[in-house]
Amino acid sequence: MNKEKGKIFDLKIFLELMHYVKPYKGIYYFVMGAAILLSIFSTLSPYLLKVAVDDYIRPKDYNGMLLIISLMLVALILEVVFQFLFVYFANWLGQNVIRDLRMNII
Repeated sequence: MNKEKGKIFDLKIFLELMHYVKPYKGIYYFVMGAAILLSIFSTLSPYLLKVAVDDYIRPKDYNGMLLIISLMLVALILEVVFQFLFVYFANWLGQNVIRDLRMNII
């Protein structure tokens, strides 16, 4: 069995697809920004846990640990919010681009 090897990424097709994204430029940039913020918030929680263990639990500074736990809670809430916004608007954008693509092909 021969497997045909194709391109993983075709710039020409990508640029044609981006033509259909132009009407939704604001949502596209929002989705990109939400993805970046989501990656920041998802890496912030483990870092804050490390700080809590190293700087507050070992020396038994429970007052400072309360601040770190509060920051972790805020980071987790922001992560959930941006995860929801990212998934919702990325799907919305994808469905609209596919609809526009189908309307122009037919």
